[in-house]
Amino acid sequence: MTFQAYCPYCQKKVTATTLLGGNELRHALDCDAVIEILHLPDGRPDHKWNLIDQERNNLRGHLRAT
Repeated sequence: MTFQAYCPYCQKKVTATTLLGGNELRHALDCDAVIEILHLPDGRPDHKWNLIDQERNNLRGHLRAT
């Protein structure tokens, strides 16, 4: 799943993707589990980090909207 997230390395909002998808992602959000995301500039993995609470809430909202 691709969405906008704050990259702590680039220090700006970027297009990021989760390492989990579908039901695994929803379950991780429901359980407040660690969710790793990747910044993919030019389609190549660049930076990897864990979502912070604010970004986790943004992702929940994004999933509800889709």
